[in-house]
Order: sequence, then structure tokens, then C-alpha cells
Amino acid sequence: MSEVSAWQPYRRCHAESQLWSLPAGASAARTVHACLSGQLARWQLAAAAPRLTAVGGELAGNALRHGRPPFWANLHLLTGPDGEELARLVVVDCGPGFDADAVRAGWSAGAARRGEPEGLSGWLGWSPQADDPPRPGGGLLLVEALSDAWGTIRLPPVHLVWADVAVVG
Repeated sequence: MSEVSAWQPYRRCHAESQLWSLPAGASAARTVHACLSGQLARWQLAAAAPRLTAVGGELAGNALRHGRPPFWANLHLLTGPDGEELARLVVVDCGPGFDADAVRAGWSAGAARRGEPEGLSGWLGWSPQADDPPRPGGGLLLVEALSDAWGTIRLPPVHLVWADVAVVG
């Protein structure tokens, strides 16, 4: 059974990068960074590179840490329902995946339990103590902060994590 979390409505795709194979090692984030920067430059959208490469590095790192090879990524240039241009990064692995809504719920519940603000600001003000429980999903807070939308799709045997970033040509 497939799981879809927060998949955005149909958007017309008018450009797509090649499928990038990511190495199963520490250089995966660098590979995504180089591929994204190069593709955005070719599309004359280099201004979107800082946000998208940060998101891409986090998604590639998560795929390596939590997924199974092979790993791929690609980029789509989409037009949203109101005519806005979006770059959608998709990172794919063959791992079990996760539920993005459950990760978001964990952020809210954990912040409330600790009496902290929700979201990235709660993490930024956090000083870990020796007896603190682990705080999973912190890197995805970065994805949440830098992307306009993100989610997951589970289509066995693959797991996709996608992130949309608005671009201005």
C-alpha cells in the first residue's frame, strides 16, 4: 500500500533534470549540491540555489542515514495553480520511509511537553542536557523552514521525499 503525505495538487511540469544517482557515502550531499547548483544555473534560477541546496543536502543525508541504496534525486520545474514557479526536489531511496505528518506531530507534542515554542525556534534555543531524550526529525525542521511545502510518498519498493521551493527567474 502506498502512503502519500501532503502531496500537493497537480502542477504542470515544464522542465525536469536528469535522474541523479547519489553515492552511498558522505559525498551524497556534495553531489546533490553540485547537481542542483548546475541545473538551477542552466535554468537561470541560481537565486534559488542556497535554499534548495540546503534542503537537498538534508534530504540526501537522511536518505543515507535512514534509507537503503540505491539513492537518486532529481529536480522538476513546476507551475503552481496561481502561476507561481516552483522547483520540486525529489530524493528517492529503497528504505522503509516515514510519515511526514507523524514527524510534524512529534515536533508539536515535544515542544508542548517541554514548554518550548514549536518549530525551528524551539530547536535553536535548545541546550541539550545529559538526560535529554533524543529529538528526532531536527534536520527536517530545516527542510520545513526553507521549503514552501514538503512531504513523503511510499511506493514500494521506493520511498520519495519531496520539497517545493518557490523560484523567481
